[in-house]
Amino acid sequence: MRLNHDNAIPWRRMFLLSLAVSFLFGANALIAATEPTPPVPGTPVIVFSLAADSGGSSALPTLIVDRDGRFIINTPFGPPSRLEGQFGENEVAELLRFVIDEHRFFDITELDHWTQPPAADDAPVTAIGVNAKGREHRYRIEALESAAPRYPGNEPLQHLFAIQKRLISLIGTVCAGGGARVEEAARLTNAALERRFPGTPPLEAGDLELAHATLDGGVRLRFLRETPKTGGKGKGYVFAEIDRPPRGEPSILVRVESPRDTP
Repeated sequence: MRLNHDNAIPWRRMFLLSLAVSFLFGANALIAATEPTPPVPGTPVIVFSLAADSGGSSALPTLIVDRDGRFIINTPFGPPSRLEGQFGENEVAELLRFVIDEHRFFDITELDHWTQPPAADDAPVTAIGVNAKGREHRYRIEALESAAPRYPGNEPLQHLFAIQKRLISLIGTVCAGGGARVEEAARLTNAALERRFPGTPPLEAGDLELAHATLDGGVRLRFLRETPKTGGKGKGYVFAEIDRPPRGEPSILVRVESPRDTP
């Protein structure tokens, strides 16, 4: 993966952004029908947007991944910034495998008769679009993060939530400076966990929830792992947040909550 920081938007990038916005928000329906599309050079294969509220649908997409691996990230957390870079061919193939094959994105045509409850005006809006293997599919849904835990038996909803988490983690890995930086942050947080909560199973790079730049030019990473209760309902969590300033030692916050019974 190569990463560039660029404050100017070249004309090709502006065209790609416009194409992606049209691709992602061309339909206002919750579910847009699957349709065959011929491969077009320069066409995004994945477009993901996480708007802060239902009025944010016209905002720039959070992540665009082009067919050849080029990507644009408009960071959804922390100070606004735009990152550009290049994913490797294997990285793009693995991402598409996860979205299309493991979580069957093209096969999700309805949410098991789930009726979306009225969302608050400030509910975050998720939009995911995929254009690959000669097919195109788009979803736009409000309050996905809060709806998924409330409907654990709704398999399509869980697939969409898993895809969103994977894309946010991918964005976090890029914002953190790459997988090696995430691994190093996990090692530091695990040392802090062992000091504060001995015996806690260590966090892994895959537990990265988000990462973003800070106003002082540093990076903040947040890890979260849920811990289900054995033999009953309920869950706990392991949480860690590490602030890495441009200079000096990082500060680390860790919390552990044991699983509790739920009705």
